[in-house]
Amino acid sequence: MARLFRDELVQHWNVLLGSIIGIGCGAIALPVAAISIFMRDQQVDLGWSRTDLSIASMIVVVVLALSSPVVGWFADRYRTSNITAFSMFAMGGCFLLLSRVGDHLALYLGLFAATALLSAGVTTVPFARVVTINFVDNRGKALGLAMLGNGLSGFFLPLILVPLVAERGWRVGFVALAGVAIVAAPTVLVLLRINERRPADVKREEKSSTSTTAIGMTVREAIVSRPFKVLAIAFPLIAIAGAGMQLHFISILGDNGLSAQWVAWYASAIGIALTVSRVLTGYLLDTFNAQRVSATIMAIGAVATLIFAFAGTWGSIFGAIAIGLTVGAEIDMVGYFASKYFGFKSYGRVYGLLYSTILISTTISPLIYGAIRDRVGNYTPALIGTAVLLACSGIVLLALGRLPYLGSGTAQVEGSRAGLGVSTTIKGSL
Repeated sequence: MARLFRDELVQHWNVLLGSIIGIGCGAIALPVAAISIFMRDQQVDLGWSRTDLSIASMIVVVVLALSSPVVGWFADRYRTSNITAFSMFAMGGCFLLLSRVGDHLALYLGLFAATALLSAGVTTVPFARVVTINFVDNRGKALGLAMLGNGLSGFFLPLILVPLVAERGWRVGFVALAGVAIVAAPTVLVLLRINERRPADVKREEKSSTSTTAIGMTVREAIVSRPFKVLAIAFPLIAIAGAGMQLHFISILGDNGLSAQWVAWYASAIGIALTVSRVLTGYLLDTFNAQRVSATIMAIGAVATLIFAFAGTWGSIFGAIAIGLTVGAEIDMVGYFASKYFGFKSYGRVYGLLYSTILISTTISPLIYGAIRDRVGNYTPALIGTAVLLACSGIVLLALGRLPYLGSGTAQVEGSRAGLGVSTTIKGSL
C-alpha cells in the first residue's frame, strides 16, 4: 500500500500540490478569513454592527452552496486548471474592489456575493474531482492531503493578517488577500496543467469500457440511490453539529473565564487538529472499513464535545479536538464516499450536491448556538445537542452498507452489497 501511494505520488505530485495551494487560497479560506479578521476594525472604521458584518459570511456560504452543483457540472466537462485559474483571478479582483468600498453596507455585501459567485470554481469541488481521478489505490490519503490547504491557511493567515491590519488597516488587508489570490492563480494553473488531459481526451475515454471516468452513475441514478440519501442526511448532521461550535468556540472559552492568551492557544489548536484529522482520516479510510471508521470518528467527537461541555476550563482542548476531528474528517468523507459509491461519470455534480447540503447546514448551526446562548445564558444545551447530532450521524453512516467491490479486470458490483439498488458489471477499477 505504501509503495502504491509513493508510485501515485511520484506520478501525480503536481495535482496534489496544486490542490493544496488552490484550496488553501480558495473560496472558503480567503473570504472567511477576511470577514473574521477584519470585522473589529471595520466596525470601528465604518460604524457597522457585528451582526451586519456577519451577514457577509452567510451570503458567502449560501452563494457557494447554490453554485456548487453548477461548478460540479463544469468540472465534469472542462479543464480544472482553467476553472480554478479564472476563479482565483476574479476573486483577487473582487478583493481589490472591497478594499475601496465606502460606508455603503449594501454595496459591501453585494461585492461579497459577487466574490463568492466568481470564486466558486476554487471550492473543494473541482479539486476533489481531479484528485480522485488521479489517485486510485490511495484515494483517501490523497484527499486528506489535498484538504490540508484550509488547515494551513487557517494557521498562517491570522499570523500574517492580524499584525498587518493592526498596523495598516483592513483595506490593506484586502489588498494583501488580492495579492495572494492573484499570485496563487498562475501557480495552480501551471501545476494542474502538467499532464492534464484535454476535455476531448476525457470524452474519448468515457466511450471506452475500461475508462475510470466512464464508470459510475448519472446524477439522477445517484440521487435516488440509498447511499446518496444516507449521505445527504449524515453530512448535514455533522455540519450542523460542528459549524456552530466552531464559530462560537472563542466565545465559549471567554464565558468560561479563560484569558486572551489561552483563548488564542486553544483556537490555534483547532487548526492543528483539523490538519491532523484530514491526513489521519484519509489513511484510515483507505486502510480499514470506511463506514466503521467514519462512525468511530463521530463517536469520538461526540464524547469530546460532552467533556468540553461539562469539564470547565480544563476541557477546552477537547472542544478543539472535537471541532478539528469532525469538521476535518467530513470533507474527506464527502470525496471518498462520492467516488466509491457513485463513480466518476457525474462525480463533480454529485460531489457538488453533497457539498451544498453541508454548506447550507453550516448557516443554521451558528444561529441555533446564538439563540440558545441568548435564551439560557450558556452554551451547555447547544453542546449537548452537538454531541447527540454527531452520535446520530455516525449511526446513519453505518446504514451505507459495504462499499462495492472494485477490483482489477471485470468486477461485479452487487446492489445488495453496496446499497445501490442495482446490479452492474463494470471493467477496470475506480
